[in-house]
Amino acid sequence: MSGNGGRIFLSVFNKRKNMFKEKIKKIGFYGGSFNPPHLGHLIIAKKVLKKFALDKIIFIPTGIQPLKSTEMLANPIDRYEMTKFLIKKDKRFAISDLEIKEGGKGKKSYTIKTITKLKKKYLDHFYSLC
Repeated sequence: MSGNGGRIFLSVFNKRKNMFKEKIKKIGFYGGSFNPPHLGHLIIAKKVLKKFALDKIIFIPTGIQPLKSTEMLANPIDRYEMTKFLIKKDKRFAISDLEIKEGGKGKKSYTIKTITKLKKKYLDHFYSLC
């Protein structure tokens, strides 16, 4: 999920599930290089949780960014582990290695590919950029 400052994807209620009156979790996805992850990332995530009444945010550190040089980036696994450490105290935060795994295969991380994979994994949600 390349780009300055990362991207946050929000899941929204699926009307089909609401017919059955099931509690549906609202999940946000926060992607970026997290090089390094810092308190600013936490502040943004907490504000988004509150503003959009989300139940959870999943952080997705990027693997290989298509538009940025990787020379100054820490190793993807290190960035993943640092992000994991940063968010570990808040149960509303989780982390995904989706883009890190892709980068390990030599593939660049494109937001559209990530959204496509997230839609398959979270079938009952719709994602939008904000």
